[in-house]
Parts: sequence; structure tokens; C-alpha cells
Amino acid sequence: MIASVKYEFALEQHYKESRSHFVLSQDAQYGELLIPKGSLISRYDAFDNGEPQLPLSLRGLQAVRFPHPVQVAGMWVTAMEPPRMELAWDQQIGPVMRFDPNEENGYGKWVYDTKRPTITCSRGDIVLLEIPSIHYDIAKEFGKPEPDGPNARFRPSEWGVQQCEKGQEPIKVSPAYTGTKPKKLWYQL
Repeated sequence: MIASVKYEFALEQHYKESRSHFVLSQDAQYGELLIPKGSLISRYDAFDNGEPQLPLSLRGLQAVRFPHPVQVAGMWVTAMEPPRMELAWDQQIGPVMRFDPNEENGYGKWVYDTKRPTITCSRGDIVLLEIPSIHYDIAKEFGKPEPDGPNARFRPSEWGVQQCEKGQEPIKVSPAYTGTKPKKLWYQL
């Protein structure tokens, strides 16, 4: 009995890991972004209970390393870990945002920087972004997985640049899971 429970747990963990750290086998739409085949994906899905058959999902996306430069929020990048992106080459990026402490009755708010609409950043720089909240009906969606695929709440067109961080380590994306499905012991068959 205990061996059977351990096997079931190991099997669930295997399925979860294989869907948490993987290489995309085909292009996949995630909100506004088409993530190309061959991208290394790290994600966490609180609703993944280790079922054996679940469709490809990017829900809970944490980080991506692309197989070639991809344009995200108007910037060419090699990796992203929102709110951070790693630039593929030198480029002028924007729109730039700044925090204005006088907005929102003294609470402050991120606003577009009209004096400095773009900044110049270098290849390998890590761009820090301001990602606004996307409003949704939390009561209606409570206890349900967030939307995925083209309906995902992933809208880089709404993001603004805070700054370029020079001399930072590249964005780390966990390697693809390469484990094998656990085998039942002879006395469990």
C-alpha cells in the first residue's frame, strides 16, 4: 500500500515537472506573444495536479529563453522573466516610464516620461519593465485557472520601460526536465 502511494506521488511529480520545465515542440500563442518552437520554458501552474494527460499550457509562465531573438513590447530580446527582459542587441527602447509621487492623491503612479520617451540600451542589458495590472472579475474567476493561450492576460503592448540594468547576469531559465516516468515495482503490477 505504501509503495503504491509513493509510486502515485512520484508519477504525479514526474508529470508536473515535465510540464513545468520544457522546450516548446511547436509555436504557441500566449496572449499577445507568439512564442517560437524551441523556446525553453519555465512555468508554475497551481492547478496542475499531476494528471497524466493535460494539453500544452503556458499558464503560470515564469521565464522563457528563446531559440532566436524575438520582439516583445517593441524590443528584441533573447530571454524574458517578466518584469525583466534580456536584450538581443543594442537598441533604442521605450516608452519610458517614471514614478511620479504626486499622482493618485500623493500615493504615486507610474507615468510616461515625456522628457525622455526612449533610452539607449546595450546587448545583454536587462530591461526592467513596468507592467500594469490587468483588471478582471476576480469573484467570477475565483478557484479557476487563469486564461491561457490567446486569451492569456499577457499584454506586452501595455508595458513601459523603467530602466536598463547593465552588468547583470543573464536571465536564468531552468533546464528542461529530462526525467523518466517512474516504473511500478514488480509487486505493484
